[in-house]
Amino acid sequence: MNPHRPGARLAALFTLVLLGAAPLAAAPYVTTINRLPQNTLVVSGTSTVFRVTFNASVTGVDIADFTLVKIGTATGTIASVTGSGASYDVTVNAISGFGQLRLDLKSSGTGI
Repeated sequence: MNPHRPGARLAALFTLVLLGAAPLAAAPYVTTINRLPQNTLVVSGTSTVFRVTFNASVTGVDIADFTLVKIGTATGTIASVTGSGASYDVTVNAISGFGQLRLDLKSSGTGI
């Protein structure tokens, strides 16, 4: 078959080899978010701490990575994040009102 003739079929085989490239790893994810202490349902005071645990060691965790979901008239402010590795404590201050507060990790736009 003449490859220069109109209508001729041309086949090519391409092989891509990435030297030194690491395999893609799964992104870390949150395994638990629990309020401390875990055995109480009512906050007695104006602050509380949530323990956030990841499946692997992470860095770059800060208050901008979280959202405080407010149910009812309950309100509060995420004040600080401390910790390292796979465990971080998120402090919520200025708690008032009645209802529930839930801490969520944002699904995108974090530096984690």
